Amino acid sequence: MTWDTNKTIIAVILFALAALSLWLPNMLITPVITLNSGPRHEPDYQVENFTSTTLDNQGEPKYVLQAKHLAHYPDTETSMVDKPRLTQYTPGTLPVHTTADRGRIYNKGKELLMLGNVRITRGQSATNAGGEITTQELHIVLN
Repeated sequence: MTWDTNKTIIAVILFALAALSLWLPNMLITPVITLNSGPRHEPDYQVENFTSTTLDNQGEPKYVLQAKHLAHYPDTETSMVDKPRLTQYTPGTLPVHTTADRGRIYNKGKELLMLGNVRITRGQSATNAGGEITTQELHIVLN
């Protein structure tokens, strides 16, 4: 073998090693597979110290919902509220006040589940004795 042939063989071997050093790491890396299990249960918006008033057909308050905090979850279409206070108005009677530690609003805002230390009160009048009820859970349909 001549000197030029040896140089050529060495150059080919070096080129092959260089190409192998670029290709081999890519073959050793395991692709990351991400499984998408659907939307995460994370709030898309939050509101602090809010008041929501719903009016009847005559423009009078039907009910007022207040809470310290509201977090809306798009994956379940529910809202969680802290320290909710619901005041319901019926013509001709005193309002009914309901409070709780927390609550869940669902069914497109048509239902409210009050949870923890629920207290329902109505004042006394000439036609109504008034009263107070306590419970740990109360389901309210808001119509």
